[in-house]
Amino acid sequence: MSFASNILIVDNDTRICQSLKYLLTEQGYETDMAYTGGEGINRLAEKPYAVAVVDMVMPGISGPDLMEYIRSYYPDTLVIAITGYVSTASAIEALKKGAYDYLIKPFEFETLQEVIQNALSAVHSKISSESSSKIYQALVENSPDIIYALDPEGQFSFINSMFETLLGFSADKFIGVPYTSIVHPEDVERTKWHLNERRTAQRSTSGYELRLRTNKNVSTHDYIVVEVNAFGMYEENRTSAVGKKFIGTYGIARDVTQKRKMQAQALELKKMASIRTLVGGIAHNFNNALSVVSGYTSLFETKIPCNQQAHSDLQAIKEATDRMVNLTHRLLAYSEQVEHKKKPINLHDTVKKVVQRVSNTIRPSITLEIDLSPKLRLVEGDPFKIEQVLMNLVMNACEAIEDQGVVRISVKNVLVSPEFRAKHPELGKDKYVLLRVKDTGVGMDEATRKRAFDPFFTTKFTGRGLGLSSALGIIKGHGGHIYINSRKGQGTTVSVCLPLATETTKKLKKIETKDIPRNNETILIIEYKGITLDVTEKFFSKLGYTVLRATTAQEALKMLQSHPGISLAVMDIDLPDMDGTVLYPCLKKIRPNLKVIACSGYPLDGVRTNMLAAGVEDFIPKPFRYHELAQKIRKVLDM
Repeated sequence: MSFASNILIVDNDTRICQSLKYLLTEQGYETDMAYTGGEGINRLAEKPYAVAVVDMVMPGISGPDLMEYIRSYYPDTLVIAITGYVSTASAIEALKKGAYDYLIKPFEFETLQEVIQNALSAVHSKISSESSSKIYQALVENSPDIIYALDPEGQFSFINSMFETLLGFSADKFIGVPYTSIVHPEDVERTKWHLNERRTAQRSTSGYELRLRTNKNVSTHDYIVVEVNAFGMYEENRTSAVGKKFIGTYGIARDVTQKRKMQAQALELKKMASIRTLVGGIAHNFNNALSVVSGYTSLFETKIPCNQQAHSDLQAIKEATDRMVNLTHRLLAYSEQVEHKKKPINLHDTVKKVVQRVSNTIRPSITLEIDLSPKLRLVEGDPFKIEQVLMNLVMNACEAIEDQGVVRISVKNVLVSPEFRAKHPELGKDKYVLLRVKDTGVGMDEATRKRAFDPFFTTKFTGRGLGLSSALGIIKGHGGHIYINSRKGQGTTVSVCLPLATETTKKLKKIETKDIPRNNETILIIEYKGITLDVTEKFFSKLGYTVLRATTAQEALKMLQSHPGISLAVMDIDLPDMDGTVLYPCLKKIRPNLKVIACSGYPLDGVRTNMLAAGVEDFIPKPFRYHELAQKIRKVLDM
């Protein structure tokens, strides 16, 4: 085992020593233990160590004293200080004495392992070529965090190189400059309270977050979020404030921008999931109610001659019902609970169709530009739904332009880079087709951009605000992702990533809808909504069928046992006492030759696929037109 993997643990808590030795040995490190500072000195005399993990509080020779000894006599050994004090003042003292890093008990072993790996990397790159007097400087300069010191007036007296790496400002030019010059204006006053005005025994603040200005473009913002641990410094190089003169502040600022972004994304996903669940439930109940309206309308159509005024009134009801059905489809699209009939699509064709449709409807002052890359890969999707998404995006872009402007539509193949994937881990594939709509309109502020996908949110005086929300649901339902980049007064760019097609989706045969078919077989309707049962029974009884009804799964099973003449069951899979996926095999066990059509107010791809895979003859989403259901029933019975 080489010097580069030797580790010494010095802690008077035997349990910590033994557990850390076991875990580090399992990771391939040669690990020794010492329970006192004196034992640690003896171990150091026996052989060299790359890293020493030292507890700050020990009887006899203390942690700081041992670290001073290591720094003087074994400068090639990096020290990781551990402390049980929440104030971390002793840890700061350790850093000033040359510790590479510190951990506050209790800590996760994975955290210690990461710190040790970083320390060993520093050993490999620095220890062999630099003298002991430069080791401390090298470690500070190579720290992943900003390490700084302030004089009593709050001006920078020391800054490491990470200051320039993270913020883009030259560290040398900020020596003697107040720290408030780089703090985001909105955070200055509360930062002063934390760092200047608050008085504690050690003049410290821990885990405080603030924003620092940058000279870089960081995710379209001009600041990063850092977590600051700051501690007062006193004369004679001690951290105790009792009877000592305050000489400045020592601090560490850790960049947590990406961490906070991921947390914000997680909260946003949770919020969106809750909204989708609510929206899906609303659409489900609407679908059940619309099924009743549609059913009675179809029933009355069979009774009223076409030349009467009442028949025209029924047509108005049907048109209003169709509009509501379209609304529920858009809600279900947002909640990702909609069936997509997918097939390979060339987005060149999609763009050309949409441009042809909108070119005669937009204002002459708006110019449409198209950039279509050659040899575009195919994507797999529902052509109608993808056209609907693009149409919404283009119309939104046109409406965002107040006077003259340009809407640019581009399509190209893209390969996801590691850097982009790090910011967008939801992209699970390497290759996508990128559809982008960019406008030169008014743009959105941050608050508006964050709410752009919320259902019913709109900045217009009229409209339902479902365009972007349904587009989001459609794209996610296709395994894709959609992003908005916008700034007030600088236009908006909407980017849609769609995965490549892998196989051809079979086309579904269209059902002919000529005359409503009739016959006299016996049908079992399994539906827990009484009003839906009533209209369904009346409609199919008028067509000559014998209709039996059941409102629960148990009723359906009893009905099937007592009526051997049942030829087909129309089963709602959302039953109060048993899910349709569980009920179906029970029905087939009683009557193996029974034919079944499943239906649901939740037309999910997965539900339809699972039910068809289980063996049902057909599936129809609610709300359905009763003549379409009649076609399916006749088709299934004649199979």
